[in-house]
Amino acid sequence: MYNSSFLSRQTFNSVISDGCDLSTAFKRVLSYFDPNKGKNFRSKILDCSYSLVLLEKDSRLFHIDKTKNLTGSVKEKQYDIIVYEPPRNQNFCQDASNSSKFFSTLLKHNGIVIVKMNDFKEKGSNRLQGSFEVWDIFSDAGLYLFDNIVYNFFKPSNTCEVYDRAEIIHLYFMIFKKGEGK
Repeated sequence: MYNSSFLSRQTFNSVISDGCDLSTAFKRVLSYFDPNKGKNFRSKILDCSYSLVLLEKDSRLFHIDKTKNLTGSVKEKQYDIIVYEPPRNQNFCQDASNSSKFFSTLLKHNGIVIVKMNDFKEKGSNRLQGSFEVWDIFSDAGLYLFDNIVYNFFKPSNTCEVYDRAEIIHLYFMIFKKGEGK
């Protein structure tokens, strides 16, 4: 499943549960999957997230465009990394579908999309939504799931809490690439 350009690296643990904060966990994921790591130039990042996982001090390491509106000059550029956080509301699937199609045109050949998200229950429903829908939607847009990193920031005392409190126990960093998965 791994691309040959990643084979020489040590494997990345698929679960981050050492108690680090979200920003640190994200930077670990970003550092490992950065397609330009070890090269003499900075990766160009489009940050379409609602939270502050990339800070101003990160601009010395990356070229960062931050936006929630995928229009204007953004649509005329190509990016090495796109960071996306879908909304957790009734527009979830539509927003993810529109964004994934747009991202597939903005992504450079070896680029990645990092989707940062929690599974959630829509108001008035008991159905858990999130990662599986994103996987399907992004696949339809020509992006395949390259890796999935789980960030645990809450350790339940028993397994019954996992289903009742899924959205506050963990989140995912889903790594997507262009093309077909191997």
